[in-house]
Amino acid sequence: MGRLIELSFGFPTVIFTGMLLLSFGYWILAVVAGNLDLEMETDIDGEIDLDGAGVGTSLLSTFDLHHIPFTVMFTLLSLFGWAISAGFTSFVVTAGASAALLIGTFIALGSFVASVFVTGRVSRALQPFFATPPHVKRRDLIGKICIVQTGRVDRGFGQAEVVDAERSTHLVQVRCEIENELSAGRKALIVDVDDEGIFMISPDVDAIT
Repeated sequence: MGRLIELSFGFPTVIFTGMLLLSFGYWILAVVAGNLDLEMETDIDGEIDLDGAGVGTSLLSTFDLHHIPFTVMFTLLSLFGWAISAGFTSFVVTAGASAALLIGTFIALGSFVASVFVTGRVSRALQPFFATPPHVKRRDLIGKICIVQTGRVDRGFGQAEVVDAERSTHLVQVRCEIENELSAGRKALIVDVDDEGIFMISPDVDAIT
């Protein structure tokens, strides 16, 4: 037991131990708060949303890490990284090799690369266990309440989250033609959508909420 603790909190395995503790903390809070949601956020066409999120989502797709929710992927990445790092560190110490910073750095990098590869294979295998929502048409969201995600919404800028009939969450581009006080966290009513998938919203939701 003492050896396990020494490995867990020694360099380089401590990096993955920290990631694991962060993951476990999230799952505990999610269960306690009753807000455990493993559904992946999707776009309006029912595909995994990899648009507009920058380099991060592109890398997830490149390394096959986008098949499962990010929280599950991060937990698996942490777990595999910890196991690989602890195993290699134990082997190096047992073999009498120096536990120098340089060796530890190589082990950390190698463990991370290996864990990315293993997590990618596992996430592909786990993909069928996570429900993929059916095809959702843009016009199906007209008449629904959305939650603004940006600091303002005007004729040329704005984003909001909306939940469809299948309880899937969509991050959509929204616009408002009238003066308003919409800001992050405020509710609005989706009233129309154009051919480019940009939704028109109204800040007047008092009559229906």
